[in-house]
Amino acid sequence: AALKALLQVLQPTLAAVLGEDAHLYELAALVSLPGAERQPVHPDTPIVTGKGTQEGATILTVFCALQDIDATMGPTLFLPATHTAEAHAAFFDMENFEAFTAWDEEDEDGDGESKATHALLGAAQLASWPTWRAELRAGDASLFDSRCLHAGDANASRQRRAIFYCSFIRAEHAGSCEGTLLEGLRGKLTLRDLGESL
Repeated sequence: AALKALLQVLQPTLAAVLGEDAHLYELAALVSLPGAERQPVHPDTPIVTGKGTQEGATILTVFCALQDIDATMGPTLFLPATHTAEAHAAFFDMENFEAFTAWDEEDEDGDGESKATHALLGAAQLASWPTWRAELRAGDASLFDSRCLHAGDANASRQRRAIFYCSFIRAEHAGSCEGTLLEGLRGKLTLRDLGESL
């Protein structure tokens, strides 16, 4: 029912960007528990030379709120216009990369930086970029290019934050990537098929 409701609104946009033959790539839910820390900032699809990820949107993702999500619940944090190789290179330069990838409680590598230090470095880097927080009402959705940098923010509330999400991938790339679908469904459900059957 959730996928049907989303496609009734978003199918024309998804088809215009990816084509009617785009394949369903992901279909799942994401839950952030009270006290959850902010995710490292990341793209769902890294830009890799020769993999088609520099040639326009390959995967579009929809995050749909299953409840009202306010600022305390850790809404998804988006860095607009960071779906390019240039933006990825600027954000993940060698000086700050570890701030978004290392989450050890202790200083296991002996470089003098703990998890808390990395968190401070990450927060400082993040503060220097324009951001948009997806504070959504139940049923609202965020549609984004999967190369866009984003992160689930820290959940400082006493409530779980739940979102339903799905992604569609261009047909020509469907065989080269694995999403979160059951193996028996991969590559078998197109945007056109779903639009006709739902």
